Amino acid sequence: MTQLNFSERTDLNSNTVSDYEHIFRYAKACMVTFDPETTLITDANDAACRLYGYSLRELTQKRILDLTTSKPERTRNLIEHVLQNKEDVIGTCHRDKSGCLHYLEFHSSVFMSDN
Repeated sequence: MTQLNFSERTDLNSNTVSDYEHIFRYAKACMVTFDPETTLITDANDAACRLYGYSLRELTQKRILDLTTSKPERTRNLIEHVLQNKEDVIGTCHRDKSGCLHYLEFHSSVFMSDN
């Protein structure tokens, strides 16, 4: 499983790494990272866990394709678009653990991980 690892950045001091991890984990906005090839969710913050109704462990065993109500081809096309353009705003619908639908606006961007 890939986790955000800000300590790999050589331009950040240890306080900055801790700050970034804190911002990600406790932001009120939902944040999810996933592998674009497998669509496996690699990390999620507390807000995302609350929205979807899953624990972090449960959520990181899912794929984005498991949450979205869009057809897999559309989701893969959107992922490819974000990869090519490095960022984008995407509107889509996701289903939480209880089956409720959430109409969401994603502000997507790309970051590279050594993992």
